[in-house]
Formats: sequence, structure tokens, C-alpha cells
Amino acid sequence: MKDERWQIIANKLILLPIKRAEITRAQILAHVCERLEKLGAPSVHLETEAQNASVLLSDLPQNTGRPISAKTLERIWYKWRKGGKRWGVLIDQRVWGMNARYLKTNQQCFREHLLRLCNEHKTKREAVTELLRQWREGLPIPGYIGANNAKEMPYPTGWSVANLMRAMPSKRAVETAKRNEIPLISLEERAHLLNEVMDMIYELVSEKIKKKK
Repeated sequence: MKDERWQIIANKLILLPIKRAEITRAQILAHVCERLEKLGAPSVHLETEAQNASVLLSDLPQNTGRPISAKTLERIWYKWRKGGKRWGVLIDQRVWGMNARYLKTNQQCFREHLLRLCNEHKTKREAVTELLRQWREGLPIPGYIGANNAKEMPYPTGWSVANLMRAMPSKRAVETAKRNEIPLISLEERAHLLNEVMDMIYELVSEKIKKKK
């Protein structure tokens, strides 16, 4: 089953730039959808469950804590069912666009991606060439997820070869990583750790929902 929390592309683990509050919101909504399914005849319970969900969502910061109506919950429930009953499909798609628009080249996940590219290629120029290829092919790039959702899209502002060469990690940083003084966790280990963290968050959300009933 596909997991919405990360993707493995070309043997690289690509972390999705979604804020924890957005993930928690999606998990709360998924929990409500599970309850609707167990109750049966969801249309009868939409109003009550929408109110309960809105109370739980109100603890989230800013716009993430916006309430939902019965009509909105009905739409969410159908989306959840159609999406394989996974909480990941309930993440607001507008968030992807906003994140992609505001993320900069100095974001940690993008820097780590550059470090991996330098580890895999002999020179910085080769690493830059590979990065530009990934963009042209529409492959997910940490920090820019969703910004190149089609092939041959224009490069982001400032993505000249010269600027990208300057953005590449120093020779010392690359050599340190190669000597494993900074351990590079395997894809399997990262996936396992992320699974544990996200499942822990889901359990906390579920516990909170139970206590508020």
C-alpha cells in the first residue's frame, strides 16, 4: 500500500514537506470517517460527527483548526473511501502548492538532497546536471515537491548552474559524509523510524479523540 508520508524514487527517500498540524488534521478526519463507517447510515450521523470533529480540530493552530460542516464531512467521507480509507488522501491539496511555493534552496531537506547527489557523483557539476535532469523529468525533489508536476517545466528562480554550484555542500562536508562520520541512515531504517513516529502521532490523536467523547 502506498504511504503518503514519503516516496522512494530512484533509490532515494523523498520526505514530503507537510506540516505536522496538517497531518494531524488529516488523521482526525480519517478517525471520524472510521467512526461513520462503524455507525452505519452515515448520513444520519453527519451533523453530530461534524460538530465533534470541529471541536477536535479547534486545538490545531491557525487555519488548520478550521471547523467543518456536515456537508463538508460527507464529501470528506466519500474521498476517504475512494482513496482506500487512508488518512493521507485527506491532506488538503492546497497545502502542497503553498509549501512548494515558499520553500527555499536553503531548506534542510533540499540541502540533504544536494549532499546525496554529491556523494553519488564525482564532481559538483555532475551533481548539478543530475539535479536539473530530475527537475526536467518531473521527479520529486525535496523542498520543491509539486513544483515540477510535469516534464520540462521552467526551472525555479535562481536555479542557474552557477547558483546551484554555489549551493552545493563544501568538499569537507561531502568527504565527512563519505567517511560516515555523519551516519547516512538506510532507506529501510528511515522508513521504519518514520512509520513509528507517524503511528505514534496517530495513536495520540486517537487517544485524544476518545478522551473528548
